[in-house]
Amino acid sequence: MKMNHLLQAPLLLLAVAAAGCHTVSSALIVPENVAVSRAVGGSVQIAASGSQKQGHFGPPIVAADDLEAALTEVILSCGLYDEVLSGAGARHLLEVEVVELVEPEVGFDTSTEVTLRWTLKSGDGDRTLWVETITTSASMNSYEEMDSSLRPQLVMEKAMRDNLAEGIRALSAAAPTAP
Repeated sequence: MKMNHLLQAPLLLLAVAAAGCHTVSSALIVPENVAVSRAVGGSVQIAASGSQKQGHFGPPIVAADDLEAALTEVILSCGLYDEVLSGAGARHLLEVEVVELVEPEVGFDTSTEVTLRWTLKSGDGDRTLWVETITTSASMNSYEEMDSSLRPQLVMEKAMRDNLAEGIRALSAAAPTAP
């Protein structure tokens, strides 16, 4: 009987960990129709840092590659910069780091909060031109989504979309334009 309990504990832990695994993909965090106050122009290189690992051992909730892909798509779609370069030689370097992401829990009401640090530097990375930390939140209840297992994923995606949209708008107002 004791052996049975010893086998059940790891299986239960694995089931709980799998149920709590929610990651966001780049396609689902790209905000639509972001209106910028002005185009910066020129080129930018993006360096993104993802979030912490889920439960200290799972995959990151927001992977650096997904955040970078979403940033690239929104920057080009809104016309903030003319091009996004993957290597050196860009006029600006945009660093976006997930500082904090409150993991939502499954329940009738689900909410989360996301904090990203936005830093614009000169292309060589020597001079910091602009820094802003932006926090956005999102919530959802059972009336908005009946499936409680989907709510954590959906609120994380919404909070990330809102943060990216807010960050791009703030960057467009603050960044120096291309000569």
